[in-house]
Amino acid sequence: MKNKIYNERLSFISYLRVFAVLCILACHVCNEASIGAIQSLGQLFNIGVPIFLIISAICFGRQGTIDNIKSWYFKRIKRIAFPYETFFIILAVIYIIKNVKMIWINWISCLFFIQGMHVGVLGADHTWFMTTLMICYILTPLIEKIWKRIQYKKTKWGILVGLFIVPFIMAYLLPNYIFFITYHVCFYAIAYYVGSNWERLGKSTNKSAVIYFIVMCLAFATRFIGRVMIDGTKLYNLVVVNYTHYVAAACIFMLFSIIFSKAKMLKIVQLVDGISFEIYLCHYMFIVGPVSVMYITGNWIINSIIAVCIALLFAVILHKLSKGIRKILRVHST
Repeated sequence: MKNKIYNERLSFISYLRVFAVLCILACHVCNEASIGAIQSLGQLFNIGVPIFLIISAICFGRQGTIDNIKSWYFKRIKRIAFPYETFFIILAVIYIIKNVKMIWINWISCLFFIQGMHVGVLGADHTWFMTTLMICYILTPLIEKIWKRIQYKKTKWGILVGLFIVPFIMAYLLPNYIFFITYHVCFYAIAYYVGSNWERLGKSTNKSAVIYFIVMCLAFATRFIGRVMIDGTKLYNLVVVNYTHYVAAACIFMLFSIIFSKAKMLKIVQLVDGISFEIYLCHYMFIVGPVSVMYITGNWIINSIIAVCIALLFAVILHKLSKGIRKILRVHST
């Protein structure tokens, strides 16, 4: 039986999802800046990716038991596949119009979500995350069943600690390209457990918010100190960066759950939340891809604003287009 409390929409999730997508936009426009200090901020804003993964895990955890695995998979894939595949069709048209060379093996791997860290499609390099996301989605029913079968509290705590430590071990045992798409599963499983026990955790207080804020600041400070002292090492690139990102992302999640717990749902927030996935998909091609506008003027700020506005507009079009295709296919299948 699904958790009845899950039906009560967590409004702060919408605000957090908007924040996460804005972070991703900021990350990529900062990377295109000519000033080193602004480029460094790009690494800070990259926190949008773990926030998205934590949101998914906690929401699925609150959802409760997955009664029909096939139906669950179908719903997840349907929401992702239509805008995703539509985006790549549009990107392919742009490639053809602009006479950009297409490496077919890279495109095929993208269409089947197996591109991993080596995407090789200009304007879609950010979709490496889709491989990780699909791995997490595929494993979700298994994660749900494992957590459900564990009865003893000490065993659960032992597994949680183990899941937190495993990415550190993976960083030194696995090739980088495998590590980068698999270590997220450990943090995803932890977040899923938090979601499945959300109501038992108790209501967070202002004192809790202060603690979360301090821990978040410590995570960011550790990240920047690490970059100054051990940048380029495996310890920094694989361990410090990823742990501080997820710790900070978890703190941000909890802070939003406190600050926006009773926030009124604004129309603009609801709109951006509804197309957040489409914004993620299409924004990169206007920043780095074949239709980049980041050098349309000599001003980085103006270029960034233009890129973001075009991405938002295109995301609305992509959302409506993929929704229309889904309806057409549904009509023909009935």
